Amino acid sequence: MLEWLAFTIYISVIQPKYENLALRAQEVIGWDWKAKLPKLQIMLGAPRSNRLAEIRRLEYTTTIYVWVRKNQTIMQTAGIIAHELAHAFDLEHMKPEQRKKWLEIRKLKATTEWEPPQSSCPTCSDDAYGSGDFAEAFAFTLVGPLAGFKSTLGPRPNKEQQAFIRELLQIN
Repeated sequence: MLEWLAFTIYISVIQPKYENLALRAQEVIGWDWKAKLPKLQIMLGAPRSNRLAEIRRLEYTTTIYVWVRKNQTIMQTAGIIAHELAHAFDLEHMKPEQRKKWLEIRKLKATTEWEPPQSSCPTCSDDAYGSGDFAEAFAFTLVGPLAGFKSTLGPRPNKEQQAFIRELLQIN
């Protein structure tokens, strides 16, 4: 059985070869997420099936698992981590009014579902849901275009939408 090895206060890895990748991705993100999400852990490990990442929320902790592909770049890794950080931030801090405002400034219908139905599809992509659109825009705002942008609800975030995210995070 492989153990997750801690190498920083922020991110743990399953194999030492991911240490540099994790540190560099953390630098790219540039947001002190530990201050806003103190119960959050991020774990990097070898690829697992077709998933890039997953967030698991328990009573006292939230853990983001990122499964690193062989040729995954620092920017891609940073984008994946930032996407999952957005979900953690949403779960911990966002209010219904903020989600509603997000849909408004993205010019999406107020009836847009925020999350995929966990009961019927726990592994569904969130790209067609409000939370996934927010997470993709969050990653784009923190990491830039090299993070990629997979939301199927709209285009990359504009300056107003990025300003809304920065305001939520209390960063410039």
